[in-house]
Amino acid sequence: MDSNHLDAELAKMRIDHGTWWNIWRLTPEVYRHVQSDAWTVKNDLKVFEAEGIEARAHYAFDNTVDIIRKKQNFQKSLRWINGSSNYIVKPKRGVKIFRKADRNSEVVKIFPDGLSSIRTEYSTPGLNGEGTYWHVSHFHQNEGESEYTVGFIDENDINWS
Repeated sequence: MDSNHLDAELAKMRIDHGTWWNIWRLTPEVYRHVQSDAWTVKNDLKVFEAEGIEARAHYAFDNTVDIIRKKQNFQKSLRWINGSSNYIVKPKRGVKIFRKADRNSEVVKIFPDGLSSIRTEYSTPGLNGEGTYWHVSHFHQNEGESEYTVGFIDENDINWS
């Protein structure tokens, strides 16, 4: 367990560091070998000590509920753009896919004539200050073999009509 990362996550969700670690110390460890297995509870004698168990259980339960509530509130506060992040464009014949947003970068793939569509997410100015390039990806199957290509195409190589 990376306690520094955990502490940062707790702080981000406004969960008290000390309370979380108290619950960790006051409750038994649970584990399972594989995800489909039932949870197994470690029979830790000090955790199940009869003296004070009711107070420890109340503390752990009440504060665990509070932690869950804070985590849910944090998740509700996040905002995302819903929907697909991929859009379809029509490349021109023999389009070149470049590794970087630059005509002088390595050509990753030259697609044959007849490629009817390719996926894109965003555009960016060319790295050498010339033109605009679209980040694209394409999954291609041919004679039982599959290939996934990712790179950039010059916007002049896209049919916008």
